[in-house]
Amino acid sequence: MFYFPYGSNMSPDRLDSRGISYSSAQKGVLNGYRLEFNKMSNNGSGSGFANIVYERKICCNLL
Repeated sequence: MFYFPYGSNMSPDRLDSRGISYSSAQKGVLNGYRLEFNKMSNNGSGSGFANIVYERKICCNLL
């Protein structure tokens, strides 16, 4: 399984606290998808969360 984190979700401590283990961290490219902040928080803060959205002929570089 591949996990594409961003921001604080890339922290090894954060992953460990959530019970997520991994064998390696690598750069990746997810062809045909784009990163979009289209998931709204339901805590009233107005913040959003990222999502990957299918879009033909686009390249999303991930680190």
